Amino acid sequence: MWHYRDIMVHRAVAVMALTIKQEKFAQLVVELGDNSKAYRGAYDASRMKPESVHRKARELIENVKV
Repeated sequence: MWHYRDIMVHRAVAVMALTIKQEKFAQLVVELGDNSKAYRGAYDASRMKPESVHRKARELIENVKV
């Protein structure tokens, strides 16, 4: 798992390349400290299973742009 400091460094480097939702996700990860909650706050996950939310959040965390 990435440390929040690392997320902020990656965010600062690639801020212009982020979508609005990716930016929101990154901000919420730092605020909430929970990747899945951050995903739910940035994306419409109302019809997704918890496992799917977790997987998509992990994919975003592993994305060097975010």
